[in-house]
Amino acid sequence: MGLLRRIAGSVLLVGGLLAATITPSAAATAAVGPVDLKFIGIGSGPDNLAYGYAFDSAYYQAAGMGFASSQCRVIAGPYHMLQLPSGFGQWGVEIRCTGEPSVTAPTRNLVRYLGSEHMSTTWNVLEADGYHSEGSLGRLYTTPVAGTRPLYMCQNAKDTFTSPDVNCEGKTYVTRLGWIYSAKPANVLTKLVRRCRTNGPLEHFDSNSNTCEGQDAEGILGYALL
Repeated sequence: MGLLRRIAGSVLLVGGLLAATITPSAAATAAVGPVDLKFIGIGSGPDNLAYGYAFDSAYYQAAGMGFASSQCRVIAGPYHMLQLPSGFGQWGVEIRCTGEPSVTAPTRNLVRYLGSEHMSTTWNVLEADGYHSEGSLGRLYTTPVAGTRPLYMCQNAKDTFTSPDVNCEGKTYVTRLGWIYSAKPANVLTKLVRRCRTNGPLEHFDSNSNTCEGQDAEGILGYALL
C-alpha cells in the first residue's frame, strides 16, 4: 500500500451496537498476522552510483523498522526516474518487508491521519503522501501482553479500516498495528478506541469519542494506553 511508504533521500461489515466490542471469530483469534510494510528508496547522484544508493536507502529504512534484509524483497524497480545530460540521475526501488521485525520500543503511537480518507496506523506516513496527523488515539503494545489482542489495518477498495480480525472481516489485509486491551484493565491508564464510519459515503475512521464525533459508531476496538 503506497500510503505506508517512506520516501528516502529527503526518507465493511458493521461491527455492532454503540457499546459493543468488535470481536473476531474464534478461528481468527488463533492466528496473528505479520507486520507487512513497503519502503521506497530513491538514489541521486552520478548515474552509475545512484542505482546502488536507491537500494541502500530502501534497506536502511527497513532496518530502522527492525527488519533484516532477508525479510524483504524487491517488488518494483529499480527504475530510472531522472537522467540529466551531466551524467547525474535518479533511481528508485520499492521493497516489501514481511514478518516479525526486531522490537526495541515496547509501545507505538496509534495515530489517526487524514488525507483522501482517514487512516489509523502505528507506522510512518509522510506528509508528501497527502496525509496529515490528526493526533494520537493512544499507544499499542508491540508484543502481546495479558488481556490484549492484535489490531490490524485492513482495506476495502480505497477505504482503510482497523480491525481485530486477522482475516479483515473478508476484506484485504494490510499490516499488523500492535496489541490493544480488549477490555478496560484495572490499574492501567487507557482510553477507549472506537471504530466509526461517516454518515455519508462509506469511510471508516477511529476515534476516542463516545459519540464518534457525531458520525455512526460501529463498535469498540479496545483500550489503548495513554
